[in-house]
This record gives sequence, C-alpha cells and structure tokens, in this order.
Amino acid sequence: MVKIRHCLLLICLLSSYFTTAHASCVLTMGYKEGDKLPLIGKSPDNSGVYQELFSKAAQQINCELKIVRLPKKRLHNKLATGEIDFYPGASFSHTRASYLYFVKNGLHTAQYGITLPSVPEITEYFQVKAFNLQWLMELGSSKYEIAKRIGARTQIVKFVDIDKARKLLEKGRNNFYVADKELIDYYLLKHGVETLSELGLKVHHHCCGGDSPMYLGFSRESKYFEERPNPNYDPSALISPQNFPSTIKVGTIAHQLQQALNQLEMAGESQQLYQRRFHMP
Repeated sequence: MVKIRHCLLLICLLSSYFTTAHASCVLTMGYKEGDKLPLIGKSPDNSGVYQELFSKAAQQINCELKIVRLPKKRLHNKLATGEIDFYPGASFSHTRASYLYFVKNGLHTAQYGITLPSVPEITEYFQVKAFNLQWLMELGSSKYEIAKRIGARTQIVKFVDIDKARKLLEKGRNNFYVADKELIDYYLLKHGVETLSELGLKVHHHCCGGDSPMYLGFSRESKYFEERPNPNYDPSALISPQNFPSTIKVGTIAHQLQQALNQLEMAGESQQLYQRRFHMP
C-alpha cells in the first residue's frame, strides 16, 4: 500500500511538473482589431490561417498560443516592450527593426498598387509623387517611411481595406493604395470576379516589390527572445531581414518557433492551410 501511495504521489508530481512546464510557455501573438481575411477575422474572431499556422507551430515546441487584439499603435507599443511576443505578418521598416526581429513565417505574399484605371502603369514608388497621387494608408503603416522619403502626399486613416479604398476611388479621389496579394485573392473570391478591373480598379503588379516570403516580427524584448551578433552581417549593405546586425540565439523559444515554421513550410503544410481557404487543389 505504501509503495502504491508513493507511486501515485510521484505520478501527481510529474503530472504537475509537465503541466506547469507546458503552461509556462505561452506565446502571445498580437494583431490589430480589423480583419485581414483569409488570415484572420475581425476582432474578436481570431479564426483564419494565422491561428491555424501558429497554433500548430506552437504545439510542436510544447507551447500554447494566445492571441491579443488591440489598436495598431497600442499593439506596436506592447511589441516594443515585450508584452506581446510577435506580430504574425510584418512588413520591414527601419523603425520596426529597432524592436522587431523578422522571421519567415512559411507563407508567401506580394504587394500590389491599386488606383483608378486612368492612372498610368506604376513600376516604382517615386511615380506615386510624379503622378500627383495621394497615398492612402493606415496609421502606423510601414509604408509611411517610403512615402516620406519620396515626398508623396499621404492620407492616413485608422483602418483601410480594399472596400474602403474602392469607395474613395469611386468618389473620384486620386488615391494610391497598396494591398497584399492575399487580400486581393480573397476579395476576388468574395465578389466572384477574376480581376479587380471588373470592379473598376487598376492593379499595378510591378510597383511594390513583387512576390516575397512573409515575415513575422518577433519582439526583441520578449522573454522568449535572445540575440547574438550576426557574423554574416554586411554593414556596407542596407539593413533588411536578410542582412541584420544580429541573429536569434540557438535554443531559445524564438529560435524553436522559427525552426517549427520552417519545418511546416518544407512539408508543404503552410501553403495547404492557405489554399484550403480558397478550396484550391
């Protein structure tokens, strides 16, 4: 009987240990309150590709995923202090790089310009100013640095999507709006059309960087993140996700998440999660 009690006590202690160990790793993903279908719904609906992808990756490294929705400015303030661990899909900017480390999340994206059909083809950002367009963007957009550098006029709003941009353009506004490929894909599906030209909009496919990997931004102040000097950093080249002064320390939770996401991409699971939202083969 004593042995049985000792065994039961040992099982309880081990169970408590593993439960505590598992619960102690809670990765907090932050996102703004608006939707970005098919990646995430409008707050409080967190369903979408992001939730599925990062829940799966977190599970692989014995962590739990927590999702927090906040206004964009507050969200980035908490990323800067480490209260939120990562942002699932972040565009690179020098301002953001001061508090975020950019990691491939396994998905792919592209950014295209949207205007009225009367606007000539745009292949470089500087043409936004040359054509006297007003750049429509959200408060806190990473594109503000580019607009400021080229001297383009901007219209800053709290939230903007293709619907809002379309309404402004239909009113005769001479706007330029940059939309992610996944937003356009879903918008076309939603409206049952093949191109935005059918809805009176022009898409500029070669203005804004083309196809590229999608990156998450991991807080450099997160308790799960540590960095070390990057021996491959080239100070004579521009800072970018591929050329950054530091790199993630091996063995940290941030590094483990990076590895898990890479494995999901290599196995084709990341793309499958995205394709299922469109019923693609």
